[in-house]
Amino acid sequence: MKASLLLLLALLCLPACSRQQRPANVPEPLGFRADGQVEQRPAATGEEGRYPLLVGIRFDHAEALADNPSPVYPPELLALRLPPVEVPILMVVDAQGQVVRVTPLQEAEGVSPLFFEAVRSALLQWRFSPLVRWQGEKAEPLPWSERTIFVFRQVNGRAVPVAPQKASSGSLR
Repeated sequence: MKASLLLLLALLCLPACSRQQRPANVPEPLGFRADGQVEQRPAATGEEGRYPLLVGIRFDHAEALADNPSPVYPPELLALRLPPVEVPILMVVDAQGQVVRVTPLQEAEGVSPLFFEAVRSALLQWRFSPLVRWQGEKAEPLPWSERTIFVFRQVNGRAVPVAPQKASSGSLR
């Protein structure tokens, strides 16, 4: 009876003894985690594509609604630790103030499509107060377009402990 109790106790302790423990003086492996930030700025344009300013005509400018969502830095690209990425686009807004088309500008070549898709999916949800042209008492809502650059950058980059992966064949990775 005593021998079988000792054998049982030894079998229960055996799995605990087989684990490899990290020595106390070896630091945890580190990975990288950052938050993404997106900024927007108008692209430099000339007067092409602008409605002409004529005597007797005034405009009520379109205003972005406050609850328009911002593009989100693609989470799967954060670990790549990329330098700031610029995504120049052309946004077309209809007369009712809804974004109807988002097109990458030619200069966007070489930019990951994930950045453009982040911009596109956010902008297609955007709404504006209409651009209105007034001629005397007559108001006419107008479609319009705008060239804009979105800048994706990583902020708060920090090293973080990497959770150890499950051991395979008795060793830690």
